[in-house]
Amino acid sequence: MSARTGNAGLIRSMGLVGMMSVLLMATFVNAQSRPAPALPGTEAGKRVAGWIAAFNTGDDAAMRQYFSGNMAPEAMARRSMEERPGTNRDMRAAFGTVGLRKVVQAGESLVTVGSRHGEDSRSSASRSSPSRIAGC
Repeated sequence: MSARTGNAGLIRSMGLVGMMSVLLMATFVNAQSRPAPALPGTEAGKRVAGWIAAFNTGDDAAMRQYFSGNMAPEAMARRSMEERPGTNRDMRAAFGTVGLRKVVQAGESLVTVGSRHGEDSRSSASRSSPSRIAGC
């Protein structure tokens, strides 16, 4: 092997290492997490944040506490407290935890968010109990 052939191989190897370094750095920068979008500080925004926090615990008691303190009577009439934990367990089994991807629409009594699972979800205040959620 001549010195010239050896140098060409070394230069080629160094070029590959350099290119791999650039690609790894680009991948690292792309993979860094972006800050989650902020929910509004409105009643509706706070209730959505509370639901996400309770849901992500995976704890039935946390979800019951959330529902009893935040859901309007008409929402509770549509699905009883006894049904709700099973529904949430099914959702967690299907989706895992909920991560906020975007805030689509926000107002004092309405928040529509997009989760990392792709579908937008709307939370609105009750007309009869404005400080409670009518539906999600």
